[in-house]
Amino acid sequence: MTIGLFPLNLVMLPSAQLPLHIFEPRYKQLINECVNESRAFGINLVEGTHMHGIGCTATVMRVLQRYADGRMDVIVQGGRRYRVLDVQKNVAPYVVADVEEVADIDAPIDLVLLKECANLFSTLLSLVYPGREPLKIQEYFDTSHDVSYIMALKSGLDTKQKQHLLELTDENERIEYLRDHLERMIPTIEREQLVQRVIMNDGYIIPDRSS
Repeated sequence: MTIGLFPLNLVMLPSAQLPLHIFEPRYKQLINECVNESRAFGINLVEGTHMHGIGCTATVMRVLQRYADGRMDVIVQGGRRYRVLDVQKNVAPYVVADVEEVADIDAPIDLVLLKECANLFSTLLSLVYPGREPLKIQEYFDTSHDVSYIMALKSGLDTKQKQHLLELTDENERIEYLRDHLERMIPTIEREQLVQRVIMNDGYIIPDRSS
């Protein structure tokens, strides 16, 4: 498969939706071609001069706004992972590459592990978004979904962690990676919230009667 690439300093995950502001002429051409021809392009993480070899396809879901100078605001959605095999020269103003799909190994989901991770994820959401209706992650337990990617969108992963997750080819490994990350992250958030309560109350902690 041959696709146009849009190298960025971010990681596109399958199923994720991201807003992009398109302003460089070569990428305005790429996005316009993809919109007009209903085809996907690829997003690869770039750090300095290094482009990671594994990326994710993206499809333009909506064009939010077009400007007089050709710039545009779009919403794109992640699709399938791929590995760059070869970069073609002088084919287009943007990067064009031959890629192959990166598929997961065929293994049953560890439901105990998934439940542990989902419970931690729910705890994280309740801490970060108090008062909001929780995301019912159980609705994504159907095997037709890679639930790890759904949880990863709101798990506070940095760029390197997202790229690592993208490169794993076992859903159980991704879930385990997220579980371990959440186990480390949640106590930090709880401590920070305690500090904020101390500051807000001039050193006195108001008893929490909800527990």
